[in-house]
Amino acid sequence: MDTVGPIRTVAPVVVGVDGVRNHLAAVELAAGEAERRHVPLLLVHVLAGESAQITTEAEGQKLLCAAADHVRAGTPGVPVGTELAWGNPGQVLVEWSRQARLIVVGHRDVIPVHARWGSTAAFLARRSACPVLVRRGGLPGRGPVVVVVQAAAGEQAAIGCAFHEAGRLNSRLVAVHVHTGAPGATPIDHVAERQEGRRFLAEALAGWAWTYPDVPVERVILDQADITYTMQRAARRSRLLVTGIGSDGGSTDLVYDPFGLVLSRQAACPVLLVPSVRRPAVVTVPAEALERQ
Repeated sequence: MDTVGPIRTVAPVVVGVDGVRNHLAAVELAAGEAERRHVPLLLVHVLAGESAQITTEAEGQKLLCAAADHVRAGTPGVPVGTELAWGNPGQVLVEWSRQARLIVVGHRDVIPVHARWGSTAAFLARRSACPVLVRRGGLPGRGPVVVVVQAAAGEQAAIGCAFHEAGRLNSRLVAVHVHTGAPGATPIDHVAERQEGRRFLAEALAGWAWTYPDVPVERVILDQADITYTMQRAARRSRLLVTGIGSDGGSTDLVYDPFGLVLSRQAACPVLLVPSVRRPAVVTVPAEALERQ
């Protein structure tokens, strides 16, 4: 592990730098988030062995130095540091998630193992201790913030983040709930399930709607059969997709599973994955992790 800079007590934005095509787009997104939050940015590259695109420490340091120079040129007010580590990229970033304010990654790895996302993003989607921002395609200048709500008790942090982002972006919020329906359900059962879904969604959003009264809210109840089309459309037309992180991956799967391989090659909005437990805003980062400009 190799880090540069003085000791600092702060929760940085951490971005995975993997050297794949357009990797600087994730770095730029992370730098913008660090600037907005007034916190440092830490660039992390993990040497993952012979299967990786970059296999030597010298190459890894060169990649990190180039990325750091790119950040300094574009966002000169953001303190930036670098870390070079060996191991599994997902595991390393999960460790950093316990100390970071936000983790930023691209949605595809050099060697993806998931048809929709790369292994690192998919790994973080179930294990990160802090919010994870997955960069996909371009950054839409308009459109709503969309939040997927499946379990109100475990997704209050995600709902709160969605309201906050919608308010910051002056956008409306679209809250989506998917009801699966029991096998053999009758049309009457189907109507009752949708009514229950509307009640569930209203209760899940109630407190946050009171906190953010200026954010317009649209509630959408979906059948399981409609999820693929709806989430693909949302990915193309929204500013941001938000969902909770959970060990079962339920809501997260609703966001990235319907994308499919074709959509992963198209421009789509970023995805913000939020753990159910809020972490403190300031923690102690290991020594020599960050460099002040």
